[in-house]
Amino acid sequence: MAQRRENSLPATALRFAIVLSLSANLHPALADYQNPAFNKGKQKMAAGDFDGAVNSFGEAIGMNDTEPKGYLMRGQCFFKLQNYKLAIQDMDKALQLAPNKVRALLVRGSCKANLGQDDEAVADYMAAIKLEPDLGTRYFKNGGQNVEARPRGKQKSADSTDGHADLRLHAIEDYKKAMNIVYPRGLELADDSGKHSANSN
Repeated sequence: MAQRRENSLPATALRFAIVLSLSANLHPALADYQNPAFNKGKQKMAAGDFDGAVNSFGEAIGMNDTEPKGYLMRGQCFFKLQNYKLAIQDMDKALQLAPNKVRALLVRGSCKANLGQDDEAVADYMAAIKLEPDLGTRYFKNGGQNVEARPRGKQKSADSTDGHADLRLHAIEDYKKAMNIVYPRGLELADDSGKHSANSN
């Protein structure tokens, strides 16, 4: 199924939805976690040295294997290296340690989408959307299904650490499907600046 969708890719691949969701203001800063190897991994990741960053984050995990941030960041490096299976393993571990980690759900969903595991990808995206109502608000206010993607070369330097700069079209389509399930009436349920969650009573 993934191959069939890739054949329909436009000249400029869509990448808007999840990139929007990973802005720094949605996720706590990682600076509060002090570990020399972890900090070195962040520097290497920002410089685009994802192999080196994997090694540094692995060292950080060896120093403290109960801190989810090491797994989260190493998993994003694996995603950038298109090693989706190892990325999923790290996101699984991050989510065991911190079940409400929205970024881990989004990255794992993107990995599964890239492996053609669309139903599981949609489930991860839905879980993330329900945990972070502002994802829905931003998605619909930026055009929802009709928003246009920026060309692949137009990404900000900050995208080097978001783990989602190389999304395929089917990952975006799975994200759209999750949004449509969580918010069947669109912006009506995602309004009020993210104050309403789709699963609120």
